[in-house]
Amino acid sequence: MKRTWMLTAAMSAMLAIVLGGCKAKQQGKEPAMPGMAGKETPKATPPPRLDTPVEPPLVGRDSLDSTDAKVAGLFPRTGQVGKWVKGHQVTLHAPDDLEKMVDKEAPGYRAAGVDWAADMMYQLDKDESKQAFVQLFHCAKAKDAYSLLTVNSAQPCKFKFGGGTEARGNAPDSADQIFVWKGEYLLCVWTAKIQPDSVTDAMQQLASAIVAKLPAATGGKGDLVTALPARGEKESAVRYYLGRHWLAAYNSALDQETRLESDDEMVVAEYEIAKERPPVVVFVARYGSPEKAVDAAKRLTTAQNDANTAFQLSLLVGGVKGRCVFGTLTADEYGLMEKTAGSDSGEMPVMPTLKDRLP
Repeated sequence: MKRTWMLTAAMSAMLAIVLGGCKAKQQGKEPAMPGMAGKETPKATPPPRLDTPVEPPLVGRDSLDSTDAKVAGLFPRTGQVGKWVKGHQVTLHAPDDLEKMVDKEAPGYRAAGVDWAADMMYQLDKDESKQAFVQLFHCAKAKDAYSLLTVNSAQPCKFKFGGGTEARGNAPDSADQIFVWKGEYLLCVWTAKIQPDSVTDAMQQLASAIVAKLPAATGGKGDLVTALPARGEKESAVRYYLGRHWLAAYNSALDQETRLESDDEMVVAEYEIAKERPPVVVFVARYGSPEKAVDAAKRLTTAQNDANTAFQLSLLVGGVKGRCVFGTLTADEYGLMEKTAGSDSGEMPVMPTLKDRLP
């Protein structure tokens, strides 16, 4: 009798569980699993869609790249451009850390308004003799980045990188270099030694891939640069100086007499006016005030008339306009000069259209 009672009780319990499950389903609920009362039933993870792209895991140097939003996604990973392999990870640098990138030139980059920079190194097909070093500088203003382009190179580049950019290259018989300006960015891709055309072509592909990912330019070269007249059969070679950091390396005598300060700027342009003749060179310095421009013109005129100066017969002051003083460093090229007709002032404008175009 006791055994029959136990069997009946067990069957009653099982029937209660079944009926409870049916009632839960009728009410739109799933019956609770044993031990899960009051808890949500775990949902199965759906399988991934076959058309969803899956990023490959980062390996090697790519896995060590800076993840800062400023540089994320700007630089190709290993194998994304030709046979370039990342030989050194992307490293981000603050302004006070630029010595690690450009050594003693760091003050000039800071003066040009660089607010961050990044560098890395690639190898072509894992060949250590075919290395390309990549540096990217970001400035607060586009004209500041353009200044860095011009002080790094005045040589034209055989490669083109599309609208809104300007590219310059290396001097003959020197290591291969590509400099590209785009808005607030300056990209430098260079090698430590002269490379065959196959490597320089691959460098162009690498540079193009990076330039394409840079934001569109939001600023220009600056009004002092755009004021330069377009003359000559070839495009003029322009150097744009912010302060005096790089000016002494170009012309120490000009640096000594102009005495640019941190808020001053200068453009120097070379024009090929005639074949088989050296280019003519003009300069415009803009100061913080008209008074400073007048003082600079006086110093330059004194140096112009002093046979013992380093300028000898090359300097000729064209005049002063507002905060600008302008002139030429190739006064012996007579075709550059035109004396003002009917003027007793003795003013000798350099490329007369320049004065009218100055801001």
